[in-house]
Amino acid sequence: MGECTVTLEDVHILLGLSTNGKAVFGNVQQPNVLCEQMLGVDLIEGEGRERGRDQGTGNSVNFMYSSLLEDIDEIKTYSWGSVVLAYLYCSLCKNTKYDSCTFYGCAFFLQTWGWWRMPVLAPKNPHIYIFPYASRFNATELDYTKTPVNKIIFYRQLYDRLRPHDFIWRP
Repeated sequence: MGECTVTLEDVHILLGLSTNGKAVFGNVQQPNVLCEQMLGVDLIEGEGRERGRDQGTGNSVNFMYSSLLEDIDEIKTYSWGSVVLAYLYCSLCKNTKYDSCTFYGCAFFLQTWGWWRMPVLAPKNPHIYIFPYASRFNATELDYTKTPVNKIIFYRQLYDRLRPHDFIWRP
């Protein structure tokens, strides 16, 4: 029925991140001193290593970005949407490996993209569109009765039954 992919426009509309601006790059071998200066914790040695992780998801921030976050006024001049998209593409390659048991990448972004482009998969949502679009799905009133949780066979069947008009090709 066709092919599609996640685009920079999707990143901007869904997450509200800038897709224009300076490229985000850096040295991944930033000294621990920078982490201690900016975050107040030692992320490499001792107990600070565990405190540097998000206790809910276990996520952490790559050292590469820490120097870019130092100046609050400069943060908005970078193309953070490009970073999210590039990391998602790279992560999707990792996710397809047969021995991968962890999802890499921005799962919320990918899930929201699927719900946006294929509304038949999305939970019922009483909220109207707001910018960024993904915030529409960050609510407690979502109705999942038509989309059972942890039912991989159900979702595979939904994908198999998709027709071209079930996919929003251009929002």
